[in-house]
Amino acid sequence: MLVYSTVNCPWRCYGTSGVESIPQGQPMRKALIYRASDDYYLHAFYKSIVQPKYVTGSPSPHDLYCHTLPILEFKKVDLFRINHYWSRDKEFFHGEKIRRYMKWNGNLDTILGIERAMNAVYDPILF
Repeated sequence: MLVYSTVNCPWRCYGTSGVESIPQGQPMRKALIYRASDDYYLHAFYKSIVQPKYVTGSPSPHDLYCHTLPILEFKKVDLFRINHYWSRDKEFFHGEKIRRYMKWNGNLDTILGIERAMNAVYDPILF
């Protein structure tokens, strides 16, 4: 049996979809239905599903070092993908996300541009 330390899967980043506030009890996936275009630069990255027993270190929440076992990598989003609700609704984006991003990057125009780009394509895939 082949054992993988990691499964890398492509993702698609969703924006606020113009939603001011997601109603209490409504799943995010039903409210946020606009995402970035397929050629958006962040879509070149993957989300990883790892077996914790093979992790040897983590320099950041977005990077892991694993034992040298094979990595299973999905390349086509029509086979397997993770939807990343990057900005959530406008309330979260303006109340939390901008503040956090400004600590790392410090450029308001950049984060506003990212959020605009993540609302380019209508994609209610989970319906």
